[in-house]
Amino acid sequence: MAVFRGYFDASRRTNVADRGGVLAIGGYLASVDVWDRYFDPRWRAALCKSPAPIKEFKASDCRCGWGDFENWTKQERDDLEARVVGILEACGEHGVMMGLGTAIEVPYSSDTEMRRRLEGYGYIMCVGQIIHNTLNWAAKLSPGDGVQFIFDREPKLQGHALTMFDKMRDAFDLNVLAGVGSPQFEHSHVLAPLQAADLLAYETYRECFGRFLPDPEPISPILGRLVRTRHYFADYISRELIQQQVRGERLSLTQHPDGTYRFPVLYDKGGVQRDQSR
Repeated sequence: MAVFRGYFDASRRTNVADRGGVLAIGGYLASVDVWDRYFDPRWRAALCKSPAPIKEFKASDCRCGWGDFENWTKQERDDLEARVVGILEACGEHGVMMGLGTAIEVPYSSDTEMRRRLEGYGYIMCVGQIIHNTLNWAAKLSPGDGVQFIFDREPKLQGHALTMFDKMRDAFDLNVLAGVGSPQFEHSHVLAPLQAADLLAYETYRECFGRFLPDPEPISPILGRLVRTRHYFADYISRELIQQQVRGERLSLTQHPDGTYRFPVLYDKGGVQRDQSR
């Protein structure tokens, strides 16, 4: 019997007047053995070798030179980022490691309360999609295998996330759910795997935000490197789909050859999918 843990974090940039915003959740599924024996000691060793002490690896801070990375040179930040990506690549060689992400385009609003509601709705939708895709993956596991969900803390939204988990459970065979526990919420500075989740969440948000700009941003070299190496999958929910749902309309999803309807793909094991259609 194997136990798998999925660690997930959120990354966001919301309420940009000309673009709207994007909220993304990303993270990794791997066996407890991979996390505890291979990932954790290597990740912590990489942080200990940093040019200056840091409490945790935060992808946006490292990329932009914020927070603990304020006084680092760009080369020092790039070197650390390359080391932690290398750890994720190497851990996949010791067992199953799956990268999962999902993003949602959050419409712009000048109303403060509406902005809060839209961001909360976006977070809950992303949690639901991550749980749905994880349970699809868990359906292929052996009988008796278990899956544990661990999300970075979002105190104002955790109760809604648990409700969404219960709704997702209702859509799956009880045999699949036998070893699946309710999500837990922890601090990323305590659990190193949540810092790896933060990296994938950040890359997922940036890819969704940047691909539909009038002048699309290039694919991040870090994301391109990650998805080339192991099993990755991320989809996204466009603002058009949100508006359809608000109006109570049928969602215009893509029908696949197996007859199922799915959200558009951001990246998968074939790489980053830059289809400009929504």
